Amino acid sequence: FSLTPDPEFLYLSQNHKEALAHLTYGVESRSGFVMVTGDVGAGKTTLLRTLVRNLNDRIVLSQVTNTRVSYKELLELILEDFGLEPRGLNKTALLSTLNEFLIEKYREGLSCVVVVDEAQNLGLQTLEGLRMLSNLETAKDKLLHIILAGQPGLRTLIDSVKLEQLRQRITVRYHLGPLSAGEVGEYIQHRLGKVITDPDKAPVIPDTVIPAIHEATGGIPRLVNVFCDTALLHAYVAENRVFDTGLVAAVAEQVTRDQRGQPEVSGVEAATGQTEGDRRIGELEQRLDAMAAAVRASASGAGPSMAAGGAADAHLYRQLEVELARKESALREREQAVARREEEFSQRLVRVKAEWKKRMKSLESARAGGVPGHRRFPPLRVYAYESDARVRVALCDLLDGAGIPYEAYGDFREMREALELSVASGWFAVAVVGAGTDDAQNENHVVTLATSLPHLPTVYLSDIDLSTIRRRMFAAGANYFIEKPNGRMVSFATHRESLDNLKTDLLRSIQAIHRQQKAVFEWAAELTPSSVDPA
Repeated sequence: FSLTPDPEFLYLSQNHKEALAHLTYGVESRSGFVMVTGDVGAGKTTLLRTLVRNLNDRIVLSQVTNTRVSYKELLELILEDFGLEPRGLNKTALLSTLNEFLIEKYREGLSCVVVVDEAQNLGLQTLEGLRMLSNLETAKDKLLHIILAGQPGLRTLIDSVKLEQLRQRITVRYHLGPLSAGEVGEYIQHRLGKVITDPDKAPVIPDTVIPAIHEATGGIPRLVNVFCDTALLHAYVAENRVFDTGLVAAVAEQVTRDQRGQPEVSGVEAATGQTEGDRRIGELEQRLDAMAAAVRASASGAGPSMAAGGAADAHLYRQLEVELARKESALREREQAVARREEEFSQRLVRVKAEWKKRMKSLESARAGGVPGHRRFPPLRVYAYESDARVRVALCDLLDGAGIPYEAYGDFREMREALELSVASGWFAVAVVGAGTDDAQNENHVVTLATSLPHLPTVYLSDIDLSTIRRRMFAAGANYFIEKPNGRMVSFATHRESLDNLKTDLLRSIQAIHRQQKAVFEWAAELTPSSVDPA
């Protein structure tokens, strides 16, 4: 029940089917504008990623997710994602560059699509600028097709008088509503079915609790994920597979409180609406009022005689002091007990999380063939660091197409941490390190990997093919050296050809590394006793 919008876990409710059909129709029919709206967490981004994954190879795509930008910045983002270089260009040059690119793609028989997520953040001028982009057309066809996705505020924005021209150009629009109670149950079972390997150990969610989950989440998929993730943790701590009514009610209260940003309260506070401090102050004020009333009555003669009144007052004061001391002592004991229980719960939660991570790591190692005694060669996973977004996208396309698991990073430190975790989990990892603008830093990246992970094969991507750089990188610890596109290339055709060459060379290198290492592993396995791990 991760909050990451993963197309693999997409559940197609009736609403989601219709929304995806509208998006697909809008792209295939080459409509000018397509708009999809929905509440926060309704599944818009997951639908967009599913659409992108399903697009055929005749579609050239540019995705924009950062929408708190000006019109010029939006143009730069669009051009950058199309693989062009927008830096240093003014608005006129940006539009000219985009127009030339769209014409070139049109001549090649390709259709260009821009997907703008979180479009409700765009300003009026930026939206009007997008409308002007739809004027890029031939006598028969639009050169650019735009998909707008956002929260309900986008509908309000588009329906405003100032954007009437844009509204008239939106040919397909759809609002993604929440799931029904029945669909919430199907949604939960759909996601569980994607990961459950042993039905006998799977969580049990009776149909009787589904209406309560639907009421607590409003049928919003993201809130359903939050609810179920919290419920699974509660059930795990309680060592109970069944989501009973008590557990669901407790989680519903917690999730509702978290979503509203309310602090946690005790059962007594929830019933009375008062905190413990409020009650204590109230009790003290009542006692002070009683004492003041007794003093006033004695002074006015309305009470007993002065002598008798003084004795009565002294006795009342002593009673109040004793009672107050007893209450304060009881309150301190209760606070200490609560603190002890909180500490015990925190310690238990830490132990549970540690045990959970240990089990997950063990399971991951077993799946990867990294458990001692297993004779299966670990599966391949590629970890790529590349600061150039265009090259990084090309690497992702290559590895996706080859069916090779991978993770791509724009930050070297993050890639190194992920690599260390992967190797510890039993994967056979290959590092791909792209050159940046600082030669010394490039060399340091390779040295760092060679030092911390000496058995890790490393492929270095250089934007300059010089023998001196080759020697330095091989000396630093790189196993392969491949030329990548130079960031200063002006011609789009030259850049595309260089990217294609990079893809071919890199795939051959990765496959060669995997074959060689697997052959060595199998040879070692034949010579190694069964009690020893050949890895």
